[in-house]
Formats: sequence, C-alpha cells, structure tokens
Amino acid sequence: MATSLMAVGSVSILIVLASAAGYANERQGRQRLTQVLDEARNDARASVNVFRPREGRKVPGDEEGQLDEKVSALFPGYRYELAFALVDTSVPESGYDVLVTVRYGDEQSHQERVIVGSDTVPDEEFERSLTYEQERKGGSNEGGRETR
Repeated sequence: MATSLMAVGSVSILIVLASAAGYANERQGRQRLTQVLDEARNDARASVNVFRPREGRKVPGDEEGQLDEKVSALFPGYRYELAFALVDTSVPESGYDVLVTVRYGDEQSHQERVIVGSDTVPDEEFERSLTYEQERKGGSNEGGRETR
C-alpha cells in the first residue's frame, strides 16, 4: 500500500515538473519572438530613415517594397522579412505600412503590421529652404518666421 501511494505521488510530481518546464519553454519562445520583432521594427525604422524617394522608387526595398530576409542578430534560429507600402499614396510623408514576418522553429511564423515614419530630416531639405538661402546670403529672418 505504501509503495503504491509513493508511486502515485512521484508520478504526480513528475507531471507537475514536466508541465512547468513546458510553460517555461513556451514563455521563453514568446520572449524571443518579442525581441526579434523589436529588432525588425528598428530595422524598418532605420530603412525608412535612410530611404530617399526618387523616380521609380516610392518605398524602401525593391520595386515591390520587399527587403531581403534577414537572420536575427539576437537569435540565429529566427529570420524576418519586411514589406513596405505607402500609408497614403497622395501624401508620401504619412509613412509606411510595414508587414513584419518572423519565421522560426519548424517553419512557424508570426506576422505583424506597424506604421513607420521617418524621424530624420534629409540634409538637402535644409539647403533648399528659404531660411537657409536668407542666412547664406546674410539676410535676416523676420521674427523667426520663414517668408516666401
């Protein structure tokens, strides 16, 4: 009787330990996915900041707005792709709708959409402003306002 009680108790403890290990592994996987998504968002923001629209290219990446798949610098088993589209084609400054696709494990994947806008001002915009021209010529700026 004592042996059977001890066996039932031992099996119960093993089941609890196995469940706890499974939950910990699942939590670690979600945490890694979150970190890779942050890495991909930062990469998307950097791509938008260095991108300058020109004839034929309205979005970062190739003609369809795709960037090559990248391997995560944090977790080599994770890869991600970025696909860019203009939020509003009539207002390019409105930012980009970015589809982030993360692939990991046995071909599991997770997708997320994020809106990314540029947070830098290109140097050439400073050099084309009326204020810049006035300062370069030694003119004054009336009350700190740009005049046209």
